Amino acid sequence: MQKGRLVAIFLSLLWDCTNCIDIVSCEQYSIDQLRSLSSTGIFESLELLEAKHSESKEGLYHKLCSLDVVMDSSHLVNPPFTTKVTVMEDLESGERSLAVEDLPVMRDDAIEDFWLKDAKNHLARKESLLADLQTTYVATSLTKLDPELDLQSSAALRAFLKASPDDAKLQRDIMQVLDRRLARLVEWEKQAGVAARNL
Repeated sequence: MQKGRLVAIFLSLLWDCTNCIDIVSCEQYSIDQLRSLSSTGIFESLELLEAKHSESKEGLYHKLCSLDVVMDSSHLVNPPFTTKVTVMEDLESGERSLAVEDLPVMRDDAIEDFWLKDAKNHLARKESLLADLQTTYVATSLTKLDPELDLQSSAALRAFLKASPDDAKLQRDIMQVLDRRLARLVEWEKQAGVAARNL
C-alpha cells in the first residue's frame, strides 16, 4: 500500500513540474517586470535577494506561478522589501502577465533624483532627435533644392547656409537671394514710413 502511495505522489509531482511555468524564468520575468513599473526608472535599482516558490498550478486559461520575492535597493524606505507576485502564462498564446500584491516604497529624495535624471535624459534625446531631423531635412531639401533659390523660404535658406558651410557657391547664391530680400524689405519699410508720415 505504501509503495503505491509513493508512486502516486511521485507521478503527481512529475505532472506538476511538466505543467507549471519554469520557476527560474518566472523569477526573472517578475523582477524584470517590477523594474519596469516606475515611470522615473527608480525600480531599476531593485535587486532580487530571494524568491521562494509558493505555488504553481494550471487553471482554465493560464498557468500560474506564485512567488514570495525579497528585493533590496539603496533607495527603499524600509529595506529589504518582500511581496507576493503571480506570473500568469496564457495557455494558448504563451503570453505572460504579472500581478503584484504590493509595490516597493522608495525614498522621496531618491524619486526626485531619478525624475530629474529622467527629465535630463529625455531632453538630451529630444535635442538629439531634433538635430538628426534637421540634418535629414536639410540633406533631403538640398537634394531637392529648387534651381530657383528665390522660391525657397528664408528659414530654409538659413538652414541650407548652416548645413553646407563648405559649399562656397551655394553660400554665395543664397546670400545673393537673402540680400535681394533684405533690399526689398528696406524699400518696403521706407515706403511704409513715408506713408505713415503722410497720414
